[in-house]
Amino acid sequence: MVGRNDPCSCGSGKKYKKCCLQHEVIQLAEVRYERAYERLLTELEPFCLQYKEEGLHAAIQFFGAEASPSLSESMAYAFLDWMIFNYRDFNGETLLERFLGEIPDLSGTEQEMVRSWIGSRPGVYRVRPATDGQVVLEDYLSGNEYRVRLQHGWPAPPPGDLLIGRIIPVGAGYHFGFDARSTKGEGEPAIRRVLEYELARMRLQQPAAGWPNLFAERWPIVREGIELALGTDCQVPPEVDGPASLGITCSPSGASPLEGEVAEVLVAYLLGAHLPQVSRTRAVRLWWDAAAALQPRSGKAEVWAAGVAYAFHHYALHDDMTQTLLADTIGVSVSSLAARARAIAGVLKLEVLDDRYADPLDPGVRLIQRLYWMNHTAAAVAPE
Repeated sequence: MVGRNDPCSCGSGKKYKKCCLQHEVIQLAEVRYERAYERLLTELEPFCLQYKEEGLHAAIQFFGAEASPSLSESMAYAFLDWMIFNYRDFNGETLLERFLGEIPDLSGTEQEMVRSWIGSRPGVYRVRPATDGQVVLEDYLSGNEYRVRLQHGWPAPPPGDLLIGRIIPVGAGYHFGFDARSTKGEGEPAIRRVLEYELARMRLQQPAAGWPNLFAERWPIVREGIELALGTDCQVPPEVDGPASLGITCSPSGASPLEGEVAEVLVAYLLGAHLPQVSRTRAVRLWWDAAAALQPRSGKAEVWAAGVAYAFHHYALHDDMTQTLLADTIGVSVSSLAARARAIAGVLKLEVLDDRYADPLDPGVRLIQRLYWMNHTAAAVAPE
């Protein structure tokens, strides 16, 4: 044990004092956090890979319908990173939240760290000069700075580069998640255009969405758009067509009793149909958008709900649900369902895989966007 009159460990040659004691306590805490970080990353990978069905669904969302069994190591870790931190299951829960609830032997430090990771999101960062085994990253969109510790053997990305990926808090500082790659700063204009375009698309569903929402909920699309756009003189994307959704997910003030009853019947159907939380939310938004436009004051709630449900199946999910099957399920006539569905589709000007209501990670939507970005960047570099 070090005495107060013994030489100080800080190398100053002075006697051991209270400030140095505090310094050593901080160092011990950093060691504890480092060990927790390393153990958690080691445990998270096999924990998530045990969920085969979830992994398949997550892969379809991350890669579209073209997930290859032979991925590069960087792409495999990029997928793992998103699946752990941001993929949401049927009930809207992340695997990181499930990990916290199901692993009984996590230490207090590990539990604290996992909680701090919940809600994290990837991002785009400017690289600043590295110091003392750390690199300073400036959030490209907010301007906030983060000091990220480099792992042993990791080269520091050159200042001026852009880093694309995830950083997570570890004690007083930050570390990289599973997905982090750097690219030259010259790609900044192309990246910016991708981000602005995808945020405009997202605001068709969620008018109040900001950059954190985009990165947390649509990272597979953003990452792919950046990959396709880098290295090209990317043209400015056109503005997104169509009016935005109102973004309403619960009964607004002034809603009529009929409108509230329709929402209740619709939610009951969606739960019975075992649609995931994200789909249920989009279907409810479709109803409140339709209600604001049509202002229904008469008719049966079940008929209106059936019309909304069919419009959602046909235009947002684009699945094989038929009017006959849906009418039988909810208990209404096919003709009345069809009339309500036509009125809703007409007033909202719905299109198949409509960007306002479709799942942006749906393989069909992903394919449309992939073709858009491929054509978009190819046109930018096509010879005259």
